[in-house]
Amino acid sequence: MLLYEYMSQTILIEPNEDLKYIFKLNLNTYTGTDVVERKNADDTIDLLKILPTIDLIITKVSIGAENTSLIIHNFLKAHKMDIPMIIIGDCPELSSEVISLNEPTSWEVLIKHAGQLLGITEESVRHKVKPNYVPISINYFFEIDHTPVSYTHLRAHAVSYTH
Repeated sequence: MLLYEYMSQTILIEPNEDLKYIFKLNLNTYTGTDVVERKNADDTIDLLKILPTIDLIITKVSIGAENTSLIIHNFLKAHKMDIPMIIIGDCPELSSEVISLNEPTSWEVLIKHAGQLLGITEESVRHKVKPNYVPISINYFFEIDHTPVSYTHLRAHAVSYTH
């Protein structure tokens, strides 16, 4: 007998590379969803035309001048696609039909709502093996060329704890 565990798929539209990385990493870690990155509404709609089985869409309210969330929502309604959306930012036009999170939003809040929409229970998250650390790209350390306090300063102000 072959056992198959379904892995949900989530579209993520986030222009900020750092936030996109954090959201993607934690969505995968805590909900087990496969995150598919898209750049804008057109890119997302092109994917939905060939892959209509997406389980969740997470998007900023707008990307540049494009009203991304409204365009995607209208496409979903026109094609009778029942895919839940989480919108990051204020979108009064859709507030009664989607989950709208204030911007900026923490990854914890986003993951909580995504998990609920994907049918992830608190019990299953509790039993899932979670990492003891969150990986950080080494790129964040390339620009560090000094420490905020010098070694000489520390030695000059050091307090002896030996008695």
